[in-house]
Parts: sequence; C-alpha cells; structure tokens
Amino acid sequence: MNKSLWSINFTAGTQDGGSGVIMLDGNHVYGGNADDESGCCYAGMCQINGNAITAAVTISKQTPYSTSVFGNLQLPFDLLLEGTGTPEDQQVLLTGQVKGCPHLTLTASLQKLANYDLK
Repeated sequence: MNKSLWSINFTAGTQDGGSGVIMLDGNHVYGGNADDESGCCYAGMCQINGNAITAAVTISKQTPYSTSVFGNLQLPFDLLLEGTGTPEDQQVLLTGQVKGCPHLTLTASLQKLANYDLK
C-alpha cells in the first residue's frame, strides 16, 4: 500500500469522539490529534484483504494534562476496527470495540487527504 494521509473522526453512538489525522504506511497506522484538550496519539497495524480492512490501534495520551476526547476511558487503550474499502477509496468507514469494553462501539470515518508515491 502507498503512503496516504487521512482525516479521521471517531463517534461513539451519537456522540462525537474527536478527530485527527492518520498516515497509512504499508500496514502501519500513525497519527493523532493536536487539539489542546485531548492530545491523543494513534499507532497500530492494518491488514487489507480484498476490500476487507482490519485495524488494531492503540490510542494513548500525548499530553498528560489533557482531557481525552474518548471521555472516561483509561488511556492507553486498544481498539480493533473492521470495515470495507481499499486504499484507493476516498472515504472508508470502520466500526469496532475497545478491548475490554465490548459494550462500547466506536466508529471511525476516514476521508483521504493525499497520496504519497515514494518510488
């Protein structure tokens, strides 16, 4: 997979869970948000088989004095997301659960911002 930059918006039910940017680089996912009130980093792996996408991401606090956009969830936490799409798509929607909190379902909406062809 080529490198690509995406905006990401998390929701939990009807509540906004925050937004940021992520870089997809092969099977690696890196990103975060620079919002002074949340300051979270995202790091993990993704697997694409056909048009099935699975991502395992750890969300951790970047700034210790900030409030998480994920509410009262203890940071860091692991998130497993699944959805359909390909790296060529402009939008991808993933849903999943926080590890250890099966009652909490999060949705991640991704919008492609740019491709980076590093040949």
